[in-house]
Amino acid sequence: MLVLQLLKKFGGFLNSTTARAGRPPEKVAPGRTANPKAGPGAPHRRAPVNIVREQFAASIVLVLGISLSAVGFLTAQQYFKSGEQQEFERQAAHYIQTVVNSVQIYEEYVLDLAHEFEGSTPLDRWQFNDYAGPRLKRNQGLLALAWIPFVSAGRRGEFEEKAHDDGLPGFRIREQGETGGLIDAGLRDFYLPVYYALPFDQDREFLGVDLYSLDEFRSALEAAGEGGHPVVIPWSQHGNSRPASTEFQIIRPVYDSTGSADIGAPRKQRLKGFVAGALKLDTIIESVVDELTTPAWLDIYVYRRQESVDTDLLLFRPSEMRAEQADPLSRAKIADGLFNRQSFAIGDMDLTVVVKPVDTKYSFESSILPYWVGSFGLLLTLFTAYSLAATQNRARVIEQTVTERTTALSDANISLHNEILERQRAEMEMRRAKDQAEVANRAKSEFLAMVSHELRTPLNAIIGFSDIMSQEVFGPVTNKKYKGYVGDISKSGNHLLGLINNILDLSKVESGRFGLSEQTVSLSDGISETLRLVSELAKAGDVYMDYTEPRDLPDLRGDKQAIRQILLNLLSNAIKFTEPNGHVRIDANLDRSGQLVLAIEDTGIGIPEESIDSIFEPFTQVDSSLSRQFEGTGLGLPLTRSLVELHDGSVDLESSLGKGTKVTVIFPRDRVVNATTH
Repeated sequence: MLVLQLLKKFGGFLNSTTARAGRPPEKVAPGRTANPKAGPGAPHRRAPVNIVREQFAASIVLVLGISLSAVGFLTAQQYFKSGEQQEFERQAAHYIQTVVNSVQIYEEYVLDLAHEFEGSTPLDRWQFNDYAGPRLKRNQGLLALAWIPFVSAGRRGEFEEKAHDDGLPGFRIREQGETGGLIDAGLRDFYLPVYYALPFDQDREFLGVDLYSLDEFRSALEAAGEGGHPVVIPWSQHGNSRPASTEFQIIRPVYDSTGSADIGAPRKQRLKGFVAGALKLDTIIESVVDELTTPAWLDIYVYRRQESVDTDLLLFRPSEMRAEQADPLSRAKIADGLFNRQSFAIGDMDLTVVVKPVDTKYSFESSILPYWVGSFGLLLTLFTAYSLAATQNRARVIEQTVTERTTALSDANISLHNEILERQRAEMEMRRAKDQAEVANRAKSEFLAMVSHELRTPLNAIIGFSDIMSQEVFGPVTNKKYKGYVGDISKSGNHLLGLINNILDLSKVESGRFGLSEQTVSLSDGISETLRLVSELAKAGDVYMDYTEPRDLPDLRGDKQAIRQILLNLLSNAIKFTEPNGHVRIDANLDRSGQLVLAIEDTGIGIPEESIDSIFEPFTQVDSSLSRQFEGTGLGLPLTRSLVELHDGSVDLESSLGKGTKVTVIFPRDRVVNATTH
């Protein structure tokens, strides 16, 4: 496809350059076109045969160049593929051999331990610990080592007494009972108890157990004792239900090789016992893989091999490059493409190790090197043909193109420069307007805070003196009208003080000087306390309050006074704008995400849809005849939203004119103490 596209472009170029540079334009009579069948303005076209004849040298260069480019592409692709295959074979063989050698080293630990017991002076308990302890500590894939002596029925008592003297008090030969527990072994011709074992803490309960009495060991012990070769069986500690597929143990027989032994006797008669070692295949391979550099792009498979056929997949370790896609490939996909395998044996168990590179490591089709070779050849061919066909014409066309593009770039540069200047001016204006707005807002907040603070002092005196007069501390007020006036003064003073406090709190929030005194707050207690405060207001307005305290409502982490102010503002607003015989409902619960949701819904006058967006602006009220019956400055909802946002929450308002209003306050999950979702 790439070659065809390049040829099409080159053919069009030859057509245009030949018309311009090969011969002068044909003279055409005024009012007529060069091609009578073409319309006015149609370009003059020449036959492809004439183009090839006139550009014979360029055509030869083009054909030869395309042929050489194709040969170079195929040669580079084959060379690249051969090199990749050789690299894979070399690294895969080294990788597999390293894995096999490491596994066989663990098998040699068991075989070396067996040689220690074959001599005339076998290892005692402490020598066994000195041999096995460092190897278990140094090799994580070696799970356990044990010595299982052959004990005849006549030597049972002597053997158990020797075990007591050897640091194993209470040692006795045991077997598995019918109920699954361990009991003293019955009378038999011989026993094969576990005597030495490390790790000792994990295998302590297994000491003294006659392995020959267990079904899973009997056949393996007989095969190893009579055949004289190691036997591999799945490994499980006593009491475990099922062994892991990658954990197995090697049982190696130990025979008497001293001069006093009857060499001609059957192996079973010369048997001294067995050495057992538990191995964990995946841990062994993991330790090997972590030390190599190539496994980052190689997957490893380990199969059990029976009758020259790979049967069970014992282990699959994906490479780091495809760790997220950890499913093993099928055998058909493994055999498709590059892979390497090697079979080996541990005892009487045959294993096969297979390594497979990830798809992206060796992708010969997508390799860019052959395409670079082919593309370079084609480009070189087209360039040579182009030079032969239009050397003179190219300079003129390039010069004209450069002049046109320089002019266009100059115009574009001037336009861009003007646009940059305009944007800089607009940005300066925006920054100046923003600074002015911030200064004005800060001045407003500071002015409100100052005025509110200055008004508090005379108001406190007015409220205090009016309370003294209403309580007649210094004598009775004889005129009842004066006494009523004193009550009005106290009520108006308290109302004005509440208004000043709201203004002061709002100005603190806007100026960023309102600090939260955080503590654990009970929202249920806050709602109950606020309901008691507004009960008189609800009773006076003949408004019914509906609230059922939820069970197990968690506490909040926040400012107790601020949360009380939120509840008081929302409930007093709901009661104030609800007509007689109306309802105000309070709900509080946790949502599915663990956020605490407080909803206050009334059946009041509602808010027009066009006024909902501005209701949270300070000093804004709904223009309603009913709302004008109550005092208010429009600071309750703005202050409420500011206090909620200081608690990282949000306020949502839903309303319809004449149908009521619902205000929902949401506190985030991290503000809820011991939040649980429902």
